[in-house]
Amino acid sequence: MDEVTPWQIEDLVKLSTQPIGDTWLDAYYTTYEPNVSTRINYYRFLYHLVELLKPSIAVELGVEFGVASAYMAAAASFYGGQVIGIDCNWHGGPGEDVPAKYPNYDYWVGKSTDPVILERLYTMCDDDYRIGLVFQDSSHHYAESVQEWRLYRQLLAEHAVWVCDDITEAFYEEGIDEKSMVGYWDELPGLKSLYPDVLHKGNTIGVLLT
Repeated sequence: MDEVTPWQIEDLVKLSTQPIGDTWLDAYYTTYEPNVSTRINYYRFLYHLVELLKPSIAVELGVEFGVASAYMAAAASFYGGQVIGIDCNWHGGPGEDVPAKYPNYDYWVGKSTDPVILERLYTMCDDDYRIGLVFQDSSHHYAESVQEWRLYRQLLAEHAVWVCDDITEAFYEEGIDEKSMVGYWDELPGLKSLYPDVLHKGNTIGVLLT
């Protein structure tokens, strides 16, 4: 997988403000209005990022409605890439609709840090077949996010990209969290950029080039 540059990321951020023109994705997205209307730009961004990177495996941690997974799976379907969505709860969209449209998509129900989930991923990965993109949109709390990073970074391909939603103080709980998501993001190694109020309206997305 080729190394992506910060300038390419900037170009994809700009591109994400324009419709992709996929009628199925547009229809799937509008099914969940207004729940996801502020997030459409990062769906498009993930689509274009998969299109550019062509990762063997792309993973979404924290799936909910499955719209981001659908956009990634759509892009990966053009070159045979695999997309995996992992969530603690069953949702019919990613569980049924997305894999019916994109056979290259799998939805796994369970905690992202569950040994059973991790064993499945470790079994899939080898020297040539690794995770090239992670979209982290799970707990939004410091300890869990750090744990996901430590576990999943071992499966990352060279030049993988790590994207994280909700880099904000909003989810910080005094007495429970050691730090906020801002503190988590600040600690991550690598070349990082923050995109406030452009990919996720009213929120901040972080992009890390490993």
